[in-house]
Amino acid sequence: MAAILKQRANGSFGLAKFVLVPSGLWLGGWVWEKVVGTPVLASRGATARRHACLTTAGRWSGRLNYTEPHVPTPEDIIPTMLSFASVKPDETVFDLGSGDARIVIAAARDFHAKAVGVETRKRLVKASRRRIRELGLAKQATITCRNFKKVSLRKVDVLATYLSSYTLNLLTPKFTKELRPGVRIVNFDYPIPDWKATKEIEVIPKGWKKPHSIYLYVVPTKAQPEGPEAASASP
Repeated sequence: MAAILKQRANGSFGLAKFVLVPSGLWLGGWVWEKVVGTPVLASRGATARRHACLTTAGRWSGRLNYTEPHVPTPEDIIPTMLSFASVKPDETVFDLGSGDARIVIAAARDFHAKAVGVETRKRLVKASRRRIRELGLAKQATITCRNFKKVSLRKVDVLATYLSSYTLNLLTPKFTKELRPGVRIVNFDYPIPDWKATKEIEVIPKGWKKPHSIYLYVVPTKAQPEGPEAASASP
């Protein structure tokens, strides 16, 4: 442990502790990451509720990883997210970082979709699978304990997530490579950097004071150099 000078969200400075971890340094509101040998300092932002962690189970792989702290999606806005993405019966819905499987369960139970959650935390995976069995949704909903990088997105119809822009940016090459034209991506609170949203709505989750956005993207027939111009497609 050590103390350093840290910038607070309001612009002032104060002392903060940091911990050396296998993939870099965690600095409270900041992440000091070693990306392919190059240090990068990334801020969470004053209102960020999720941020990127750099390892899975504390292991240093030498390559990018995509995991985030478990911060549940506000349950009352999940039906809005799935409706916004026009989820249809028997479509395949993925949630990357599914946590307690609330999006997966809602997609399977309320929208009759084939829902798949991807989660690295074994405790959450076990609890999610138990909950799915209790609800009688085992034929419609599954949870896989794998890293995002190792999960194929080629059969996805809808990607419903609550990921930070930082992690979405890391996943952009994977989206571009694996998602088929017409696939809908719906994400709560954070946009995909450099991608143009097809639609955006604001919601105020229960217990929250200010409106937050839900972003919808549609993978186009042909990706544009600066990112999908989703306005040319519709769900």
